[in-house]
Amino acid sequence: MRRGLTVAQVATVCGVDPVTVRSWIKRRHLTRNEYGRIDPAALVKYLDERGTRGQRRHAKIRGLN
Repeated sequence: MRRGLTVAQVATVCGVDPVTVRSWIKRRHLTRNEYGRIDPAALVKYLDERGTRGQRRHAKIRGLN
């Protein structure tokens, strides 16, 4: 089973374009696992570091685990 979120899922949950998510990966704000997926816990951490916007999205992200 492939664990983690796709770029498209992260974009949907965060309300951004997939290009933005790829930019976060390129800037090393997020990393991909061996399957090319993003760890939900790492996403929550990154969004928390960015401020309140991330805090409102926890429930959605946790639902995708």
